[in-house]
Amino acid sequence: FERLIGRIEIKPPQTIGAYRLEYISHTSGDLARFLARQGELSEQVPTLSPIQPLQHVILEQTRERTIAEISNSDLPRLLVFGDSFFNQLRPYIFEHFSHSQVVHWGRGRACLVDLSLIDELKPDVLILEIVERALGITTSQTWICP
Repeated sequence: FERLIGRIEIKPPQTIGAYRLEYISHTSGDLARFLARQGELSEQVPTLSPIQPLQHVILEQTRERTIAEISNSDLPRLLVFGDSFFNQLRPYIFEHFSHSQVVHWGRGRACLVDLSLIDELKPDVLILEIVERALGITTSQTWICP
């Protein structure tokens, strides 16, 4: 931890003036899925968008994973195993890492943590994010990939 702390660039918090408030139409979501109305219900989601361009570039974005990089950076590497609740944090978290990969759980994946991916990527920081309501339905067999 001590070795890592010196490597993470801690940016000062932005003021609200560094963002613009936008409303984005969103048609999916857990509540709609629970009601068997996915794609039928929509809502306007307030979103804070930075006025200045972000440094990271999205290299890949699929239903299974998102990969972002800041080129020519010696910042640490990040691997996240998470669900849709991590989506809103991605643009801000990605700014602190040279390479970020988010593996989306619950999109056809049989397990949450893939040890072979950890071995392959060798991240400096590993985040496991899971919505609390899933803790009760997640069994020990679905936590770690064989």
